[in-house]
Amino acid sequence: MFRSYLKTAFRSLWKNKGFSLINIAGLGAGIAVCLIIFTILQFELGFDGFHKNKDRIFRVISEREQSGDIRRSPGAPYPMPGILKQEMPGVISSGVFQETNVQIIIDDEQGRPVKRFREEGSVFCVEPSFFEIFDFAVEAGDYHSLADPNTALLSKEVADRFFGDWRTATGKTFRKNGQVIKVAGIMKDLPVNTDLRSGIFVSYSSQKWLSTSDDWHSTASNHNCYLLLPEGTKSADISLKLTALLAKHSDDKKKGDAQALQPVTDVHYNGEISNYTGRAVTGQLVNTLSLIAGFILLIACVNFVNLSTAQAFNRSKEVGVRKVLGGSKFQIRSQFYGETFLLAACATILAGLITIPALPAIGGLLDLPLDNSLLLKPSVLLALAGMLALVVALAGFYPAIVLSRYNPITALKGKLTRKASGGVAVRRGLVVFQFVVAQVLIIGMVVIVQQMSFFQKHDMGFDKEAIVNLSIPSDSASMSKMDFLRSKVKSINGVKEVSFSFASPADNGNWSSNFRFDHAAEETEWFANLKWADHDFLNAYDIKLIAGRNLYPSDTVAEFLVNETFVKQLGITDVRQVLNKEISIWDAMKGNVVGVVKDFNALSLRSGFVPVVISTNKTNYRKAGIKLQTADMGTALTSLRQLWTATFPDFVFQEQFLDEKVANFYAQEQRLSGLYKIFAALAMFLSCLGLYGLVSFMAIQRVKEVGIRKVLGASSLKIVLLFSKEFLILIGIAFVIAAPLAVYFMNKWLKEFAYQIDISWEIIMLAGISAAVIALLTISVKAIRAALANPVRSLRSE
Repeated sequence: MFRSYLKTAFRSLWKNKGFSLINIAGLGAGIAVCLIIFTILQFELGFDGFHKNKDRIFRVISEREQSGDIRRSPGAPYPMPGILKQEMPGVISSGVFQETNVQIIIDDEQGRPVKRFREEGSVFCVEPSFFEIFDFAVEAGDYHSLADPNTALLSKEVADRFFGDWRTATGKTFRKNGQVIKVAGIMKDLPVNTDLRSGIFVSYSSQKWLSTSDDWHSTASNHNCYLLLPEGTKSADISLKLTALLAKHSDDKKKGDAQALQPVTDVHYNGEISNYTGRAVTGQLVNTLSLIAGFILLIACVNFVNLSTAQAFNRSKEVGVRKVLGGSKFQIRSQFYGETFLLAACATILAGLITIPALPAIGGLLDLPLDNSLLLKPSVLLALAGMLALVVALAGFYPAIVLSRYNPITALKGKLTRKASGGVAVRRGLVVFQFVVAQVLIIGMVVIVQQMSFFQKHDMGFDKEAIVNLSIPSDSASMSKMDFLRSKVKSINGVKEVSFSFASPADNGNWSSNFRFDHAAEETEWFANLKWADHDFLNAYDIKLIAGRNLYPSDTVAEFLVNETFVKQLGITDVRQVLNKEISIWDAMKGNVVGVVKDFNALSLRSGFVPVVISTNKTNYRKAGIKLQTADMGTALTSLRQLWTATFPDFVFQEQFLDEKVANFYAQEQRLSGLYKIFAALAMFLSCLGLYGLVSFMAIQRVKEVGIRKVLGASSLKIVLLFSKEFLILIGIAFVIAAPLAVYFMNKWLKEFAYQIDISWEIIMLAGISAAVIALLTISVKAIRAALANPVRSLRSE
């Protein structure tokens, strides 16, 4: 019996090769999308889940009440890691400080530099207890050596890059920003799915200002404290103890300041509190990708159901014969489930062939280390088997029910109506469903692209075109060369302006603090964004001064500029009223307000304007902002490279254009928009694939009708309209349903940004018309062929 069913299934599929290929292609594409998204989500959701004590590892975060809201940041007070060991026994703690823009120099035996590297945010300063908390394996050496200053552990990859062979790296030295560091051991390369990924772990005590600081007032987002709690300890209890510890050691902290704990397994997924990668995979993103995968698979299954039920009329006599010969409904359903399984199995093989080249390509698009080794994980193979079973169940259920319920007498007499054979209303509903999903994705994709374009073109209140940012060393010897460097840069042909500052006007690296204004007894409850910059800052970035004057040249904090939002936050309506009023930051930096600048976006466009304070402070300058003439930027950059190399011979020259930096604020959205474009196009393709199959089947079923119409004088255009009218109506219904759905979901997404586009009806209509045109072209390909066919052939048997 089974052999008979199998042979019949193969014969049926081979007889309808065209429909079989359409089904296999549609199901294969749908399964491939699900497989790719499952692999991406498994990779993302596995971040820092490999630590055996992951449920007991927490990061200390700071909470501060500000204007009625709780402001959370990952920074812990600098003395906290050391104090915890003394005052909270039983809790294993470790301080983590991430260094940025680190210059690494490898010297030869004579002390001459032979290799130079620039490490961007990949150096962690840690205590030995870091390796007692986290499961990062040491290949050679001992992590306890990090108790000594000026020591480091390197990953194999970094050691190979620095010294050629990690096996010979232990005991050698390198210079980190001029500081000599000894390699005390080698770690195994870290897993790719950890937010604590670093190839260089330097002893925490190497940063003396970290290990000896008594400043409980200040925090930095890259200075973190991790805890390993004892078994059975509640994190809420430890949070209360940490808050009490903060109050004990900081006598002037404001009411509402507190410390809390964040699970390590939440770090990668929390969009509010930053992590080390700058990329948060929120629950909303996970849900969105999961829904897209599910809907695309459903579209593929809908194609199968539509085509299978459409072919039911042709197979009615086969079912009638089986029933007359004693076949039960169960046996008939098993037959059609078997056919579905064969198609789904072929589709699964096709999905694997699609996924193998597609996964690394998608990884490149998303900037994720995705390779085909991930496909061999048992969980992925199990998921693939689950998808196969799900597809068989979804795609095979309705056709099997429809085909098995035929009345054998009616079927054998050929009196079975098309309505009874295929469920016309169901097929129409399924077509509508397909195009609802496709059009929601298309409208969403168009909105995302429009929003990204808006970010690129929006005026941020400063000039970001043709401005190159160059990093400068922070040591005192380099600081002493700044005036010389300024004059040399200005003499380069093609340079218009130059300014030294801690960062550009909009930057991910920001300082913020509250302060005392006009000799007030208490500090403000809100924070201002601190911009350390020289007197050329306004000119270089074209920031408008609206009251008072610019800063005078100075190496230290002497006076301040503020922005309009700063004035509004003080409750002052006339910007001139803040002039000559004193600002005191940390009771150490004092000066009068000498000018007010027009608001500019100091952060990304996710946020609105924030209060900004600008002052000179040479010791904190880390960037040079150089405005170039657009005519010959290449020559100017070459001259700058030569000047930088001559001035800072041990420093790796690396430029970054400001407009590119601003664009990187939205790198994750840009990458995801590329992925959504692919999914929207694929959803439309699958919908049109099913549509093409249905029109093809309709052309076969109505071939004699078309012949009669042509003999009676119907034009080819009328024949095409005959095929197109019903489906265009269905696509129109789908658009009416899809448009409000897409607007609702995209408005929720746009709320994440302070600056956003309006979803106009032009955008929605453009997406709807595009879908209708693509569908019409799909229909027309087959309809025109049917309309141009010779009616004599179709009517010959009559």
